[in-house]
Amino acid sequence: MTKCHDQNSALEGPNVDILELENQIVEGLVQKLISEFSSASTSLNEEKQ
Repeated sequence: MTKCHDQNSALEGPNVDILELENQIVEGLVQKLISEFSSASTSLNEEKQ
């Protein structure tokens, strides 16, 4: 029982780092999508006029 607990606690450290890295990647992708979407919607608005 304690062996499983030890393994879990040993995994917590790296998992936190991976989660933080994934968050940074997701934030970067979201910002890229937002910038692409805003520029695309801007060009669409220009075409309508």
